[in-house]
Amino acid sequence: MAGEAFADAARIDLKHVPYKGEAPALNDLMGGQVQVVVGNIAAVSPFVNAGRIKALAITDKSRSPMLPEVPTATEAGVPGLEDISAWFALLVPAGTPADIERKIRADTVKALQDNELKARLMSQGMRAGGEDASQMKAIIAAESQKWARIVKLKQLSAD
Repeated sequence: MAGEAFADAARIDLKHVPYKGEAPALNDLMGGQVQVVVGNIAAVSPFVNAGRIKALAITDKSRSPMLPEVPTATEAGVPGLEDISAWFALLVPAGTPADIERKIRADTVKALQDNELKARLMSQGMRAGGEDASQMKAIIAAESQKWARIVKLKQLSAD
């Protein structure tokens, strides 16, 4: 999906090559079987730092501390990819009592303030959020809309 978003933003055609995981895709990139991979920064940074592959851009609003010399996509001349990133959310079943939701949120926010946890997340290319339920609802709606547009535009299917 991120590759299709990149192709759309760059106004280029790419042929999707399905892989069973990022490792085989990166092996084929280093071996010259494919010319481009849109990958997770935690997975690609060791290869970038070793000079085995070259990172062209970061698909985020700002440069990553993991690869500070790599420009954002906008800086590299391909705007529109500022929010192509993986994220995680802590969810509960509908109907969970409000007091339990508040307790889970308070404990989670407290944990996310821990410097050791922040450092561990950063070492994996992540940063702690802490959005509340209404903010997460808005994020999920925006993500759904963004990816629905790419699916429709590129006529993608899960077959």
